[in-house]
Amino acid sequence: GDGTVSEVAGCTMDTGIPFAAIPRGTCNAFSTALGIPTNVEEACNNILFGHIRVIDGGMCNDIPFINLAGVGFEAGLVDNATRELKNVFGNLAYTISGVQQTLKQRSPFKCTIAIDDHPTQTIETDVITVANVAPNSSIFAQGFGEVIPDDGLFEITISQGSNPLESLEGLASLWISSVVKAPSKSDKILRVRAKTLTVDCDPSNEHPPKLLLDGEVLHINPVTFRIVPNGLHVITPMPDDDESEQ
Repeated sequence: GDGTVSEVAGCTMDTGIPFAAIPRGTCNAFSTALGIPTNVEEACNNILFGHIRVIDGGMCNDIPFINLAGVGFEAGLVDNATRELKNVFGNLAYTISGVQQTLKQRSPFKCTIAIDDHPTQTIETDVITVANVAPNSSIFAQGFGEVIPDDGLFEITISQGSNPLESLEGLASLWISSVVKAPSKSDKILRVRAKTLTVDCDPSNEHPPKLLLDGEVLHINPVTFRIVPNGLHVITPMPDDDESEQ
């Protein structure tokens, strides 16, 4: 699964040592985003006949990560996605959990954020997503409609809905962005590409937000996310002729 892949990949970050994945988890977000087959036999063939692709990695404080991090809502929906939902709906279980959580227990929180060298600002939000590698099915990462894994930047998406209806509007906008692969046009969504992001949640928040890091739910505050350019060497399928010419 993504958590295991992340653990292994983190050990190879910035070493130049290539690694490969045989996807066996619920989402397999990392493999799906990079075109690695989810069929076991095809994934093994990829290890034998694929090529090494160099992509970015990420650090959250001193913890390496490869996919994405989410502060707030996204961590809650992973916590609330039951094993029964996952068994029946697979990756869709997280979307179902997200809609349920928006309608029943939306928990906005106050925090200060600092993006790259820009001044610190205080915001209220219910989810901040920092993406390094993510497929289109990772809805909360779709502020730009795509996540580029080798541009030396995170795709950062912040929801600014002030009530459940506006949050659902923002979620719908992100879903549309994931389908059409174009940036969200919603004024409830803040999106930015950056090398670093620091998030410091206000201790007075009624419901302290959790941190989701490559599928694992943690309690860490404050957090600083830092891109590691060209930090990972991954065995992926050979690119199509059209892609290699670009």
